[in-house]
This record gives sequence, C-alpha cells and structure tokens, in this order.
Amino acid sequence: MNKIPQFTTRRYFFELFGAFAIYTTVLFLTITRVGDAEPGPVKMALALAPVIPLILVYIAIMHAFKRSDEMHKRIIKEAFAMGAIIFGWLLIILGFAENGGVPKIPMVFLAPLLLGFWGLCTPIVLRRYK
Repeated sequence: MNKIPQFTTRRYFFELFGAFAIYTTVLFLTITRVGDAEPGPVKMALALAPVIPLILVYIAIMHAFKRSDEMHKRIIKEAFAMGAIIFGWLLIILGFAENGGVPKIPMVFLAPLLLGFWGLCTPIVLRRYK
C-alpha cells in the first residue's frame, strides 16, 4: 500500500481548504470588529460567527470519511484514537502543571490541538499498514 489514501483526494482538499479559507476570513473580520461592538446580542453574534464556517470543515471531513474504503476508515479511526489518547495525556499533564504555575490554555485551542494530533498520528498508523 504505497499510494496516498483515498481521503486525500483533490475534492477533499478543495472542500477542506475552501472551508478553512471562509473560516479564516470570517475570523479575521470578527476579530477586527468584536472589540468595537457594544456588549449585547450583536457582540455575541460577532464572537460566535466563526463557528458557522467550521460546520463546513466538519462536513468536508465527514464527506472524506464516507468516501473512504474500509481500510482507510480503519486508518482514520486508529489515528484519531491515538491522537485523542496523546491529547488526553497532554491535557492531564497540563492540568497538573497549572498547579505549578503554567498558564492555562484557552478553550478555543483545544479542538485544533486534537485535530493536529490526529494529523500527526496518521503517518504513524499508515506506516503499520505498508
């Protein structure tokens, strides 16, 4: 199995990076405007606006998963499980380290970190199936 997994097709990259481009644009626009808004519903709507494009990211990932064959689904699941376990251990370590003075990680970074660990674990799992 030396070929690139099916879930890394051109369509997947188009969907995923398109969604991230929309997310980045909305995020930039809201960050530049949320500070000027008066507290209330408008400020809350601006603060939550980047969540909407993240739905497109979720859809792109799920489309890729559904289009994958059984072997690639297994690789995706194992890589996610491995990344989640590493991420969980990291959170436990950071939780104890906070008692020693390490600053807290903002909640907004947790999901991207989890997905990052998933991405980092994918080549490790792929090597086992070569």
